[in-house]
Amino acid sequence: MSSKDTCMPVVENINVDIDDSSVVTKCKWENDKYHEFNDCIDEAVIHSIVVKLEEIDTDLIDNIVVNSIVDECNSLILQAASKCDLLLEKKVIRKVDNSLKKRKVKKPWFNRECAEKRKLYHRAKNYNWRVKTAESKTNLTVCSKEYKKVLCNQYRLYNKNFIKKLKNLRQNDCKSYWNLLNRACSSQTKQNIVNKVSLDCFYNHFKKLNSAQDENDDTFENIDVDNITSLNTEVNRAISENEVRQAIKGLKNNKACGNDLIINEFLKHSADKMLPVFIALFNIVFESGCIPDSWSEGIIVPIYKCKGDPANPDNYRGITVLSCFGKLFTCVLNNRLNCYLDNFNVLCEEQAGFRKHYGTTDHIFNMNCLIDLYLRCNKPLFCAFVDYRKAFDSVDRCALWHKLLQQCIDVFRFICERADIEICSLNMLKLLTVVQRIADVGMIKQIA
Repeated sequence: MSSKDTCMPVVENINVDIDDSSVVTKCKWENDKYHEFNDCIDEAVIHSIVVKLEEIDTDLIDNIVVNSIVDECNSLILQAASKCDLLLEKKVIRKVDNSLKKRKVKKPWFNRECAEKRKLYHRAKNYNWRVKTAESKTNLTVCSKEYKKVLCNQYRLYNKNFIKKLKNLRQNDCKSYWNLLNRACSSQTKQNIVNKVSLDCFYNHFKKLNSAQDENDDTFENIDVDNITSLNTEVNRAISENEVRQAIKGLKNNKACGNDLIINEFLKHSADKMLPVFIALFNIVFESGCIPDSWSEGIIVPIYKCKGDPANPDNYRGITVLSCFGKLFTCVLNNRLNCYLDNFNVLCEEQAGFRKHYGTTDHIFNMNCLIDLYLRCNKPLFCAFVDYRKAFDSVDRCALWHKLLQQCIDVFRFICERADIEICSLNMLKLLTVVQRIADVGMIKQIA
């Protein structure tokens, strides 16, 4: 079977009954319950899982075995979280938007000073309507100008403080940053935007974006995978304890979980006991290429770009929420791949995207120096800015695999043979669920 055939999309339709209300389970971590959570993890179950992992033959393993072990790990962690009251059940009721109902618009910048000026303005307006004299009209004009002046000043001051607060929260507290930003948007406006695009339209849009390209370069087929294994022993070695610890240490808090309800805090604070399980499981997945289904599932949340027609799904950015457990595994591979690229100087200095200690500021500095140099020499300088539309979604995944092989990286050989994209239909609560194999994870975008 060729890589072209394995990367073709497999579409499955799932019929889901939609109710007006449903119970949603959410995870909420509390730092003071760290010791309690760690004590609730059953060490006997951990030992049994490790024994099962040691008895597995990677040459005979299949996805059913890997899925069962991953489910046991998830169940073990979630049971400990449930005993500590870290899993909360919330009843979500769909609200019917009544556009005919008059709603009072909230203006957070409208304070007591604005209310006093408005009161004086309305009083002057009513008095001028009764007497209609030149003096009352002059007084009305003065009150109107003062009222508008106060409104503009308060609105300008509120925006200034709001932007300043956003800048501080963006670097220090991402969760509060997005909560503040979402509160600033009108809930009615957000509801109207989402209602402009039907569910089927979103489904077809993301299905098309995640479809593999049919055309591939014929030169890719000339690469012999078996002949490129002696040059990259660094990326093909077994996953070590230090690599897993480093990846767990780099996990960020307050991140959304996938369908398995495993958050980064659960992984970080269970690492003391679960580390042998993580190492053995990651090595089995790494050697066999059998990716657990729960690691491949992601919830796509379309976010409006605030430009273009809101009824056009092309103006929405799809944010995929993947499993934190699966992202921990890909983080280990990503760190190893970065070390390989740096040690063997695979990437050129001009490549600044997705690289540590590199950024767009480097290119801005270089461009500024070139502009100053050419202006000083009185020479013309031509700059071309290319913005690729849907760049990451439209990249040929087969070409990425062969690009890795051309760079003597066959670490993903077994995964590549099983790589495909599965798109499932969606329910009204989660908008869209797309199943993506490891080929779509961002660990390989540095070579693109």
